[in-house]
Amino acid sequence: MASIETAVDGFLGHLRHERNASPHTLKSYGDDLASFFDYLDDRVGGRPAPSAVTVHHVRGFVTYLTDCEYAHATVARRLAALRSLFKYCQREGLASSNPAKAVRTPRGGRKLPHYLTGEQIDALLSAPPANEPQGLRDRAILETLYSGGLRVSELTALDAGHWDRAGGVVRVLGKGRKERFAPIGSHAAKALAHWLEVRRVSEKAKPEERDA
Repeated sequence: MASIETAVDGFLGHLRHERNASPHTLKSYGDDLASFFDYLDDRVGGRPAPSAVTVHHVRGFVTYLTDCEYAHATVARRLAALRSLFKYCQREGLASSNPAKAVRTPRGGRKLPHYLTGEQIDALLSAPPANEPQGLRDRAILETLYSGGLRVSELTALDAGHWDRAGGVVRVLGKGRKERFAPIGSHAAKALAHWLEVRRVSEKAKPEERDA
């Protein structure tokens, strides 16, 4: 009866010679399967032959990786390596079934978005220099983005005519070209008004500069 180490050697040889796997791929498979060996040594007390590995062994391995807080991608990759190994073992007559096939890949938890603190938001909004036209423009952009809760794509599509000063809103074209109105607070309105005035004066002065 072939040992599981012999089966893995044969499997890696199959990948190398028949599948033309790269050295990086071979190392990745080898490391993932070695972690299963370590689990068997530590939790089972030995390494059963391929024909003696059960769904219980594989499921225990996946549970162990999850409890150790391995990344979802790592757990999924190691389970996939076991499935490939035992598929090879079945083909070579070293195992009658694939115990990894019946084990589901754990679902990856959705990462919660990271939010800025109030202090971080204040620092961000006050970062652009208020004594330079570009700084005034950037401050107007950030204030509008924050105040209206806009997506960056929505912000970049805005035009001065989309701002209803009296109503305190901007007309936004969102996903699916759906139109909506986003509120603009007093700080954003002040920043926008300041920047638009600076831009108007700058554009008005340009013809005079050319004539000079």
